[in-house]
Amino acid sequence: MLFWHLTSRNNILFFCLLASQSTFAHKYYVSTTQVNIHQDTLQISVSVFVDDFENALAILYGVYPNICTDDINKKHEADSLVFRYFKDHFFIKSNGSIIPYEKVNIHCTEDTFSTEFIAVIPKKSNDFTLINTVLMSLFAEQRNIIQVISPSSKRCILLSKGHESQTFALD
Repeated sequence: MLFWHLTSRNNILFFCLLASQSTFAHKYYVSTTQVNIHQDTLQISVSVFVDDFENALAILYGVYPNICTDDINKKHEADSLVFRYFKDHFFIKSNGSIIPYEKVNIHCTEDTFSTEFIAVIPKKSNDFTLINTVLMSLFAEQRNIIQVISPSSKRCILLSKGHESQTFALD
C-alpha cells in the first residue's frame, strides 16, 4: 500500500511539473497512428493535436481552417486540406509501389482529431512500409507513434525526423 501511495504521489508531481512546463512553452509534438490488418485491407486511424495541425496547414497552405467546425461548407474545405496534407506526408508502400488509400472519416475531440483511412493490400504482398512525416518538417521534436495490430501480433514503434518509416510483415 505504501508503494502505491508513493507511486501515486510521484505520478501526481510528475504530471504537475509537466503541466506547469507546458504553460510556458509547448515542447511536445506527437501523433498516434493505429493500423489494423484485416485480411486484404489496412484500417488506419491517425490522431493529432488540432492546434498543431491547424498551424501546420496555415503555414504550408496559407489557410487557417477550423478542422472541427460544425459548418458544412467550412468542414468540407477543412477536410480537403487535411486529406491533401496526409497525401503529402503519409504513405504506404508494398512491393515497391505506393498503395493508395481513401479517407473514411474525421472525428474531433476537444484537443485532438482523428482521421481514418482504408487501403487495400495488393495480392502477393508479404509486407508493407509506413512512411509518416506528419508535422516533422515544422516541429523538430515531432514524434509519431505507430501501432500495428494483426490477428497474430501487435507492434509499436516510434518515428522521428531521420527515422520516418518502418516496414511491417503481413501475417
